[in-house]
Amino acid sequence: MTITHSSQTGEFSTSTFGEITTSTHILTKTDSTLTSSMFRDLLQGAPVEAQQIIGVLVRRARVHQIPTPLLDLTDLNLRVYEQQRHA
Repeated sequence: MTITHSSQTGEFSTSTFGEITTSTHILTKTDSTLTSSMFRDLLQGAPVEAQQIIGVLVRRARVHQIPTPLLDLTDLNLRVYEQQRHA
């Protein structure tokens, strides 16, 4: 079981491994029409919540000295995206 906390609402929710596996399968199917809100924002050239989502993960990992090379690249890519939006 996974417990997650929403910083916006202050509520906790739980997910079982089966629910996470099912969600992952649905979202990663090649014919799936479902996407993340960040991906939809990127496609529309809209602002993304990169620092609120990816940046937080990177900072938390740093505190615990956990290497995050893929998150680091994602964070960098999204920072470049945001700078280009404002250029």
